[in-house]
Amino acid sequence: MKKIPRGRAKSPEVVQPKGSVDENSLKTHLSETRKKIKELEFLSNDKYFEHPFFGKIKMRQTINFLETHTKHHLEIFEDNTK
Repeated sequence: MKKIPRGRAKSPEVVQPKGSVDENSLKTHLSETRKKIKELEFLSNDKYFEHPFFGKIKMRQTINFLETHTKHHLEIFEDNTK
């Protein structure tokens, strides 16, 4: 998956930010997220992630999805702060 189309799905309330998000907190969260994604690279590819929409996806595909998904949200943030 290279790009996620906008407006297709609404994120669950549990993952929506509480209150406003400033640039510094976003940068901190992004840095922590990237570290966690890097940690996944050490797991065996026979491990999988249970995605609520896509079902079971293997570790390599999970990492690709998380990178694409993070980029998707950064693009939305950049568009909304112009």
